[in-house]
Order: sequence, then C-alpha cells, then structure tokens
Amino acid sequence: MNTKIRKCVSLFMAGILVLSMTGCDKKKTGPSVTCEGGTETSTETTNKVISGDDKTNPNNNVDYSADIVKDTDPFYTVEETRIEIPTDPDKEVDTLTIMSDPVFLEDRITLQYFIRYKFPPEIQAQVDQIQWGTPEEYQKYMDLVEGYEIHAWAVYDADGKYLFPIEEKTNGMELGALFELPDGRMGMFKNEPDFSSDQIGCQSEILIYSSEGNLLERRDSGKRETNAYNIREMILPDNKILLISSALIMCLDKDANILWEVSPSALGSLGSGSGESVFVVDGKIYVMFFRTTENEKGVVIERAVQEIDINTGELTGEKIALSPNLPNTLFQGNNAVYGIGANGVLKADLFTGSREAVLNWNETDVNCTHIRADNSRILSNGEFEFFTESYEQENEGEESVITLVHFQRAAVNPHAGKTLLHLSAYNLYDENDLIDRIIEYNTRPDGKARVLFYDYSDDADRTLISLQTEADMGYKVYQDLRSGTGPDILMNFTDFGEFENGDVLEDLNTYIDGGNGIDRSLYFDNVFRAYETNGKLYQMPLSFVINGIIGNKTYCGERYGWTYDEFDGVLNTLPADLTAFCSLSAKDFIVDLLTSDMSHFVDYEKKEVHFDSEEFIKLLEIAKKCEVSRDIMEELDDMSYHDPLANAITQNICAMTDFNATSLQFGYGRYSDINGGNVSFVGYPSSEGEGLSAKSTRSVAISANSRHKEESWDFIKFLLEDGTQKQFSSIPVSRNAQQLKDQAEIDEYNKTKAEFPNDRMMWRSAPLDETASKEWTKIIENVHTKSVTYPSILMVVNEEAPAFFSEQKSAKDVAGTIQKRASIIVQEN
Repeated sequence: MNTKIRKCVSLFMAGILVLSMTGCDKKKTGPSVTCEGGTETSTETTNKVISGDDKTNPNNNVDYSADIVKDTDPFYTVEETRIEIPTDPDKEVDTLTIMSDPVFLEDRITLQYFIRYKFPPEIQAQVDQIQWGTPEEYQKYMDLVEGYEIHAWAVYDADGKYLFPIEEKTNGMELGALFELPDGRMGMFKNEPDFSSDQIGCQSEILIYSSEGNLLERRDSGKRETNAYNIREMILPDNKILLISSALIMCLDKDANILWEVSPSALGSLGSGSGESVFVVDGKIYVMFFRTTENEKGVVIERAVQEIDINTGELTGEKIALSPNLPNTLFQGNNAVYGIGANGVLKADLFTGSREAVLNWNETDVNCTHIRADNSRILSNGEFEFFTESYEQENEGEESVITLVHFQRAAVNPHAGKTLLHLSAYNLYDENDLIDRIIEYNTRPDGKARVLFYDYSDDADRTLISLQTEADMGYKVYQDLRSGTGPDILMNFTDFGEFENGDVLEDLNTYIDGGNGIDRSLYFDNVFRAYETNGKLYQMPLSFVINGIIGNKTYCGERYGWTYDEFDGVLNTLPADLTAFCSLSAKDFIVDLLTSDMSHFVDYEKKEVHFDSEEFIKLLEIAKKCEVSRDIMEELDDMSYHDPLANAITQNICAMTDFNATSLQFGYGRYSDINGGNVSFVGYPSSEGEGLSAKSTRSVAISANSRHKEESWDFIKFLLEDGTQKQFSSIPVSRNAQQLKDQAEIDEYNKTKAEFPNDRMMWRSAPLDETASKEWTKIIENVHTKSVTYPSILMVVNEEAPAFFSEQKSAKDVAGTIQKRASIIVQEN
C-alpha cells in the first residue's frame, strides 16, 4: 500500500442545502426548509430541469438498460480494520469517549480519546468529599485520579495497528492538533483557555515528540484570542506544514517553527465555515467559505474560495465563486480536489466545476452513510481508504466503533449473473438503516437480484433552498419514468402528486392481493388505504409519522377527526380569553391544513384541482382566524418535561397544539398525560373529517415500465419483513414490528425510571406499559388520510395566500388565482 500521501481533509457538511423529502418535523418560526414548506419562492409555475443529466453528474453512470450484472462491472472488495482504543486490562472501564475524528497523517493515523476507569473505594470516597468551585479543588481531584483518567492521542500505523499513546495534561479541553514532521518526528499544537489571569484568551504551545512518542521539546507559542480544535494537517510540496481548523490556519516550517497564521478576524470576515476547507491547486492555497442569503426564490447558498499568500498568510486576490455542480463535501487528496456526493466520490475542478467519477457507492457493499466523508485517503493506484463509524451494543449502552476501510478493485465482479434492479430515491444518503437493508438483500447467499441505487439529490441545485428545487427535481424524475428510462423502483416520492397515475407507476394493490402477496391483517392496512389514489396504491409507505392536533378534550370533545365546519364551530365556542393555539401564523397553518387534505383538492391522475371550492375558501378563513402571536415562554409557569406549547394546554393558555408522533414514547407517552390526560388526539380539520394523517418517512413504488416487476416486488416484500421494519426509526407499517419497538421502548422506560426515579427529565414520558401500547395502536389505527406537500402546488399557495391574510385580496379572489395557476401545473404533468 502506498502510504506516502499528502493529505488534507476539508469538511463542508451542508445538509441544509438539499431538503429532506420525508419524515420532517414542523418548524413554526423562521424561513422553512422542511418538507412542510413555507419558504418564499418564485412566482414561476412552469417546471424546468435545473440539472441532472449524465453530463452534469458523472456519478449518474447507471445504465438503466442493463439487466444483468457483468463480471467486468467495477466492484471493490474491502479490508476492514477496527481502530482499537488501548485500555488497561487490570482496570475496569467506566467511560470511554472518542474526543475527535480519526485523522490520516503522513504514515500514521491518530485518534484522540478519554478514558475514566472506575475508582477504587478509597479514591471514590475522597472524590465525593471534594468541594468544587476553585482551581485548588480541581487540582486536588486531578491528583487523586492520576492513572484513572487518561486523556491522550492514540497513534497507529498506516494500516490501523496501534503503536503508542501521546498523553498531555489539559484543563479538560481537547488536546489540540497532532501532526507529523517530514523526518518522522511528531508535533502537537496545544491551544487551551488560560484561567490564570483576568484576560480572556488561550495559551498555546508546540510540543515535539520523537517518532516513538517521547516528548523532546516544549515551545511557548504565546496567547491567542480563540481556542482552535478539531485541527487538520496538510503537508505542502516544500515540506511546510499547514494546520487548519475553523479558527486557525497556521503555517509551520519542517521543524515546526511558526512562519505565519491567518488571523481569526480575517477568517471571520469571509463568512461561515471559513478555515475548515483549504485546498492547494497549482501551488496556490485557497480557503473555502459559504454564506446564506435570501431572495424572492428562497434561501440562497454562496460558496467561494479566496487565495492565501503562501509566503505571508495574507488573503489576496478576488473571491472566486464555486460552481453549484460541486458536491457539498470537498477535500484535498493525492494532489487533487475530491468531492463526496450522495452517489460516490468525484474528482472535482474548483474553478470550472467539472467532475470525474472515481467511485460509485454501488461498486461496493459498504454502507456509504457510515463513511466519515471528511476523512478520506485517495490512493494513486486506484485504491481508497475511509473511516466508518457505527455503533454496537456494549453492556448497558452503545459503543462507537471506528473502522479503517480499504477499498481495492476486484478482478471479477462477484455478483456477476444476478438480475439488476435499479432503485432511485431522493435523499437516500440520509437513510443509513435503509442502506443497511439494501446491502443485506444484495449479499444474501441465495439472492438472485442486486439492487443498484441512485440518489437524485446529487442533481439538485445546491445554491437554492426552496420548494422550486423540490418541484424541479420531481419533474425530472417523472419525465425519466414516463420516457421509460427511469428506475425499476422509486422511493420517497409520495410528496409528488404527478406520480399518482398508472402511466408511470404500478398499482401495488394487485401485488399485495396477488398469489405472491402479503396478509393485510399483519400490517396497518388503514395506512396503505390512506395512500390510495382513486382506489389504487401507486406508492406504498414503509414507515411513517403521524400528524395532527392535541386538543383539550373539554373544548375539542372526544373525537379523532373533524370537518372544517366542525372545527370552526369549536373555534366559535372557545372562551373569549382562550386562543385556539398559542403561537401560530396563518401562512404556516394553511400549509398544515392543506398538506393533510391535499388529495381532496388536487388529483393529478384526473388532472383536476378544486381550489375555487367553498371548502378551500373555508380553509383560508380558518387559517386566518387561528393566527396568534405571543411569546409563550413568558407566560408559562412550568417548564417541565413536555413541549412548552403542550404545557400551555394544561395551563389553559390555549386549547390545542400541533402533534407529530414518531413512536410510542414520542407519541402517546409524550402527550397522553397533558392536562391530566384530558386530551384528544385529533387530526387537522379536513373536508371529510378523516382524522389523523400519516406522513410517509419511507415509501416504495414500482415503475410501470420496469422489465423486472416481480423481482421488484420481491425486494419490496423484503422491506416489509419484521426484521427490516423494526430497524426503521419511525412507525413501521408492520404490526408485529411496531409491537417489538413498543416493547423495547417500555423496557428502556422502566430501566431509565428505575435509574433516575426522581428526575422526570430523564424519562420524559407518561407511564409506558402494555395498556399504553394498546392505546397507541388505536391511535395508529385511526389514521385514514395522508400528509403530502405536492411542492409545485404548495409553492403557489405560499405565494398567493398571504394576500388574503394581509387583507389585500378576498378569500374568493385568492382561491381563484390559485385555481388557475394550479390547473396549469397539473395539466403540464
């Protein structure tokens, strides 16, 4: 293995850049970047493709016409080495914490850790007597626990074999940066708060160690204004050393003498993320930063770089905007800039935006969501190294497991001969448990099919956060399916109404009830039915959350649903000093109301919309009537374990609040004892009064043009198995999986309550037991409608409805305008 790699890691984790399409929680303040919408957007209603063809995205290299895996198809085998943390076998570990990400150096790997061993009784007794609050008492503690608390860097060779520790006493802060000198010695930049004087600042040192980890020299490096942590190293071509963090860019010579550093004020003047990403291109150093602004289309992201003079450290030249084609995560490796996208690794040109595919995640059987994308080593001979992080159950808790994964291309694809199933999704990169299940399916010994996935979020416009971005993406995928060039399986597109027709998707009811079907009684069939369109199930939810309202039963009555008129009647009977909600904008509430009843107003299959109806006018009027603005935090007397708005019901400040439930504890348990248990779990008002609505967090569909429909159904059945279903973080559609998850939550609740009997903040729930599980199941069974956004439609409503709320137009005029614009949208699809 070639280990002499000049390496720098740069992290720009901008998860906000691409909107999550499923499983979103509502946000009631600020510009919305969640699936419920609310962001100011363009008035344009015509769909257009921003990007997404093969030329703009080189990792979109999936050949949808391919039916069989060929032995020449690229595939990478992996060699995994667990990065072990050294512990004393003669002592019992009490706490082991990984303090920093693992870091590739020149020929070594480092990882910062903290270990506390259990104290012997005589030491524990003295620790218990310490009166905290003074530096002297803190020093007394440190003297007592000498040898029982270890804060150190573990140093490994390039293959992950443990070599030795480098320990350094600190005042509880991170140790700083460990780096490697060209001659094999090691250095540490230590920078920690100085509590010895009244002046705010950090004291810094540079420590020099031998190649075996023995301390050779300490150098005082003076005071600095800010503390630098999570520092990375880059070796420049002339053996200079660059240390990089969000608060520090420092250049050292080959003997670790400081040559220059970029001041924190200079970094701060650039914008967010400054200093975390530094690149060397053609012998020049560039620092990357980003800013967020808003315009009429939404939240806009600006990414740019600026040159740093390699001799002085001064910022020089003009800011250079980066192409939106570049992935969110960029890093320096093997004398080039690389990027990590949702579908793989790319070689990127910072200035032209051109990209070259290096590794597609489908070319291996490693879960890409576990890969620490900010720590990667690109080897010149076609090999790759990453760190992965996962968790395993250890005694009474979870332990973080860091693994070095070495990729190497296989001579022959081991999956040759299997049927190819193409699966496409949006934001699949966020679905770590789902990727695990895909890998499990692909690696079954008797498996006859291999699922290749493609994440359309790589095609999104990374400069814009808006409903328009979602709408454009949906249009692109829809056109792929209509043309027959799309995938066999589509995931996570329930928010797009244009897919609800037999021209592009199969009716899954025919598979459920067919000869190779499933027993509906084993599932929450009511949720399947909620997702039907005109009696056909085009997109099946695999897991979901429940949306609705928690209401004081005294005012709302004992009910599961209500029509618009019934809801309005309750509003009219509330006491004069009691508002319906505590704090709510009409613009946000119209989104809640509409997304829970969208299919009543929009039918893409029939190409009909009904926004000029009396019901939609009523919806607008209700949203306006419920608007209220207050600082609820000032009015609450009790800030206990419930959500503040839910507490306000108990204190009779408001009659209801919104409800978003993901599980037994964070559904029934979290809300059932509000107001002494005198609450109703009721849906948003709707045209038919159906009740609570299901918001799909994972969904699946089969393309009408798929050549492998039966094989696709076989994969869907695998996703419906209890072993797969219970892994999903939200509510599974499998009844048995839901019961298994309920029991796990009950066990955890009992354990936590026993451990912390007097601290309700720790167990945060009404009593969880078999009775609670039964009541929770009843709530799930009363879900009869779906919650979807239809971004193109919601964008129009967000633009037009405020004119009524601000009394610039009548509800009828606004409804008429929305009707005309929405009609154009559904006719175009």
